[in-house]
Amino acid sequence: MASEVQPGRYEPSVKELLVLLPVFGSALAITFDVGFFYGLGISYFTLFSLSEHIVFALEALPFGLLAALILPCTFLALSLSSRFERRFYESADNERIDKATRRMRKLLLAISGFSIGAGLLGLVFFQEVLVGITFVVAGSGGLFGYLIPEILRERRKEFYVAWYVLIFIGMAFGLGIERGKSVWTKDTITHTISKTGSIGELQGRLIRSGERGVLFFDASLKTVRFIIWNDIGGINTVAP
Repeated sequence: MASEVQPGRYEPSVKELLVLLPVFGSALAITFDVGFFYGLGISYFTLFSLSEHIVFALEALPFGLLAALILPCTFLALSLSSRFERRFYESADNERIDKATRRMRKLLLAISGFSIGAGLLGLVFFQEVLVGITFVVAGSGGLFGYLIPEILRERRKEFYVAWYVLIFIGMAFGLGIERGKSVWTKDTITHTISKTGSIGELQGRLIRSGERGVLFFDASLKTVRFIIWNDIGGINTVAP
């Protein structure tokens, strides 16, 4: 049985890809955190240290690891697809191959165009950042594959795995943006803060807490405030 790997060409195994899962999952989680502060207000990002942002990223780490699990599955599926395609080309005549290729390229173009159009529609008219970015990146990958089919034939697995990585990075960033924007639109009160030397409490939601203080959404004023620990008398959680 002939080897499916071309001489002098390195292809990572599924086992090697599994080793990269924590790295890729962590990268997605950090991307989510950056997107969150981009949606909330990027100026708030510098209020916290790098180590604190890494801790914040743990919120999205389960999502990142789950998304990263698809990476070796995608690579394995493409390997099986390449094996099936090789057998098809070996057994089919040229006319049948050309007909199947034209059909698949037309389908790829149609799906890619629809995906890009739907994504732009979601971004421009409905402000759906997560859905919009995902559809645009996915459609662009298909369009690129349609315009330059040689890349798909020679390095198809690497191309699709790389594009898969871009899709999920875009999704993580878009999801972070939507979560950050939702801070301004939600009316629920989950925390109260009593300030040192003052009467009354601030009602709203605790967004992030760090070494210097907390980022808090004041529900009465509809503002985001950074309150240092010296000014905080206590933080209480409101029962749902």
